[in-house]
Amino acid sequence: MIEPGMESPMRRAKLVVVILALAALACNLPGLAGTSASQPEQLLESGQPVEQTTSDGQPPSVEVPSPSDASVVELSPDQIERIVPASVQIIAAQGSGGFFQPLWTGSGTIISPEGEIITNCHVACGAPTLIIRLSTSPDRPPEDRYIAEVTHFDEDLDLAILRVVTDMDGNPVSPTDLPYLETGDSDSLRLGDRLFIFGYPGVGGETITFTTGSVSGFESATVAGEMQRVIIKTDASIAGGNSGGTAVDL
Repeated sequence: MIEPGMESPMRRAKLVVVILALAALACNLPGLAGTSASQPEQLLESGQPVEQTTSDGQPPSVEVPSPSDASVVELSPDQIERIVPASVQIIAAQGSGGFFQPLWTGSGTIISPEGEIITNCHVACGAPTLIIRLSTSPDRPPEDRYIAEVTHFDEDLDLAILRVVTDMDGNPVSPTDLPYLETGDSDSLRLGDRLFIFGYPGVGGETITFTTGSVSGFESATVAGEMQRVIIKTDASIAGGNSGGTAVDL
C-alpha cells in the first residue's frame, strides 16, 4: 500500500487540475508553499516556423508505432487507493453554527499534509463558506470534515489555493497528516498523454467518479513576465461538479 505523501515504487502520478473541459497544471502557480493570510493573495496580475530537412534536402521521415506496439497505461489499485482520499468535494455554502445552505459544489485536491487544497477559482472564490468533504472509499459518499478559506487565487487562470482552518464546529485545526498528492511538471506532458480524472460531479449519486481521456492540446500565457504553459486541454468527459477535481498522468 502506498502511504500518503510517499513516492510509489512505480512511476509517480502527477497532479493536474480540471477546469471544465480543460486542465491546468497546479505547478504553474508560484508560491505553492502558501501562507495562511487572513485575506486571499492574488497570485498574478511569434516567430516563423522552421522547416526541418535532412542532408539531402528531403523532409525527415518519422516512424509511427503500430497500435500493437503502444504501451497501455493504467492506474494500479494502490495508486487509486492513494488518490481517492486526497480528492475532496467542496461545498460553497452560506450559514454558520453548523447550519449551512449549499449554494454550489465542486471538487479539489489536497496538496499538502497540512491541508492545502487546489481547485478552481470559480469553485471557491466568492463563496461565503467553504466546506471540505472527504471520503476514504469509492463506495461511500464524502463526509463534512473541515471549513477552509482561500489563501491564494488567480482569476485569469481560474485557480485557487485553500487551507483547512477549522472543523465543522468552528474549532481551529492544524492538521499535519492529511492524505495528499504532489503536483507535477506541466512541461513534461505531451500531446496524447493519458489522463485519469477523479471528482464529485453531483449527479448520479454522491460518490467519487472516475473518467479518463487524453491530453488534446495546450495553451500558453505570460506569467510573471515569462511565457509558460498554463492550460492543458483534455477530451475526457467532465461534469460540472468535477470542476477543480483531481486529474493525474503517469
